[in-house]
Amino acid sequence: MQLLYLSYTIGGFMSPLVFTEPFMAPKEIHIASDHYNDTSCLNLTDHRINGNLTNPDDIEKPFATEIEYAFIITTALCALSCVPYAVMSYIGDFDLKAGKEQNMLVKQTSICESQSDDCIEVGDSAELHNDVTTELKHDIEEADDNEEDEVNDLERRDKMSGYPLIIVLLCVAMVNGLYSAAEQSLGDYIVTFCLDYLNWENREAATINSLYWLVSFLGGIGGVVLVQVLSSGRLVLLAHVCWLIAFIGAMFATVYYIDILIWICVPISGFFMVQIIPASISWTEESVCKVTGKVMSLIMIATGMGLASNPPFVAYIMQIFSYASFMYIIMVDAAACFSFFLIGYTITYMCSK
Repeated sequence: MQLLYLSYTIGGFMSPLVFTEPFMAPKEIHIASDHYNDTSCLNLTDHRINGNLTNPDDIEKPFATEIEYAFIITTALCALSCVPYAVMSYIGDFDLKAGKEQNMLVKQTSICESQSDDCIEVGDSAELHNDVTTELKHDIEEADDNEEDEVNDLERRDKMSGYPLIIVLLCVAMVNGLYSAAEQSLGDYIVTFCLDYLNWENREAATINSLYWLVSFLGGIGGVVLVQVLSSGRLVLLAHVCWLIAFIGAMFATVYYIDILIWICVPISGFFMVQIIPASISWTEESVCKVTGKVMSLIMIATGMGLASNPPFVAYIMQIFSYASFMYIIMVDAAACFSFFLIGYTITYMCSK
């Protein structure tokens, strides 16, 4: 799970810095010409012109953005992502049982080919056929026994039932939904927050977004290592605590306009945030119940609700109050996410005794 989620961070790192920032217009353009008494500054964000102008009408859309090319590139990449699935669909069925039978057939063919010369010389092809058939039956029975053992092992993992199981699964779903809401809002509005509240340049805002995803990528690698040392439940607890500490620092930097602290806390939060989703699903599989299609459907529904509801809400609050509300809302999301996991973790611990 950690490796699977690790691939997600690669696109998050590349998108703002490689596919978006080159097509954005600079926030301010310094212009010096005969129409001005001195070098003037055109602010493209709030449409202010600083300087003594003699003919302001000469300025008409000096540097238009070309952001549409970023969307074209993204569309092409999304189309390319479908190619492997189209190839898989064309090749045929990937059912495990069909694959097992095919492997047995290949093994039978290889045995017959390797011993065909002996069969011709000795004239004992019937005996060879019986030996091969017996060996294949033994291999199939052994494979079936292994599958049955795996199924029984998964069934024994269902350590909870009834209302406690329902409550814990709802808590897991809320953890995934709140985390996805916070992550989506952070990716959507960190650039706007840096431009309009902290008055950064476009390149700086795009860079911190990419830096966040780069550190998230490193956090995914760290998660692969940490999950070998810590249990999934403890890893989720550790990631939540560090996420909260990082955003407390980011809130402090927001109130007092400490840019360097923003540069530190926002990317560091990504190092721990990226470990929450895969670790929480692994914890559910290990300590709660088997993660079936129904369980994953519940998690994905909660994730979709978080992705759809939180960004519009953040935009509305930022418009009504202040751009600083962006950090406060994400902090609330992080605290609520941690609270729901603590509830589920506590119920699981009590039921295990």
